[in-house]
Amino acid sequence: MIINNIVAGCPNSCPVPLDALDDSYGLNKGSVAVYNRFYGLQQVVRCEDELPQMLSSVLTRAIEQIPQPLRGSGQLIYCKTQTHNTFCDERWLSTFARDHGLSSWEIYSWAMTNCASALAALHYVATSQAGEPIIIVTGEKAFHPGISRLSVGLLSEAPAAAVLNVNDCGWRILKTRVRHLGQFYQNPENMDAAQKKEFQALYATSLQSFIKESLCAFKEISNDTFVIIPHNLNIPVTRSAIRNLGHEERVFYGDVSNQGHAYCSDAFMNLDMFETSESKPAHTGQQVVLLTAGMGVTFASCLLERVAAAR
Repeated sequence: MIINNIVAGCPNSCPVPLDALDDSYGLNKGSVAVYNRFYGLQQVVRCEDELPQMLSSVLTRAIEQIPQPLRGSGQLIYCKTQTHNTFCDERWLSTFARDHGLSSWEIYSWAMTNCASALAALHYVATSQAGEPIIIVTGEKAFHPGISRLSVGLLSEAPAAAVLNVNDCGWRILKTRVRHLGQFYQNPENMDAAQKKEFQALYATSLQSFIKESLCAFKEISNDTFVIIPHNLNIPVTRSAIRNLGHEERVFYGDVSNQGHAYCSDAFMNLDMFETSESKPAHTGQQVVLLTAGMGVTFASCLLERVAAAR
């Protein structure tokens, strides 16, 4: 299965300095200084649109990448972290799909793997042997401090979409891996002192172990060109884990300082940024390892290889 196109961002969005964020982030001068000093955050992306309009900006462009004869059936997957940000009794996602001409498509949302959901969804579709087009949409609104800030990062409103199964050009999914630490199903902010201490002690080592396991699992089909593209959260821990494994020179980070952590969108946004990077431009045969983590805890990785259509 091949990721043919990535579309990211919306026209009515812009980066906002941390000290200019509104009450939905609940920041003060002290917390701004912490996020700036320890996590390198300068700004986060905010979007003026409401959720449907924000997602429409990427879904419309994603559909344009699919030839008209192939639009009759497919799968639309909305990956999100918030189970409470929409009204399920109003069947909003079905209505959203119908408004974009996708009423005949299979429609569902994916939430229980939190910020790892986009790669978890790739893990699923890569083994599903689906033959029709697939669009995976991501992006959420940061409307309350409970879901707009974490102790290790700030959330941004940046939609993205991946288009799969349209042609033979793009990023071929070679192998995927997902791991759950089910004992930490609660938000760390809601854990008791003992569980939070255990979580803090195990998270970094578990992330490092997962990266190592993923690279070992990918070893037989990976080449010397692979680049690791992690998510935009808790960069000090991610950087330390990758450095400890001896792969620091292989990492491509997204624009964490000016974008923040975009819920499930990080993987697609950073892959899109990597494709157009002047320092490490993508080429045929180039391999990347996407890496994400979500509360729950879920780790997910995906080995991709750039392929060109046969002439």
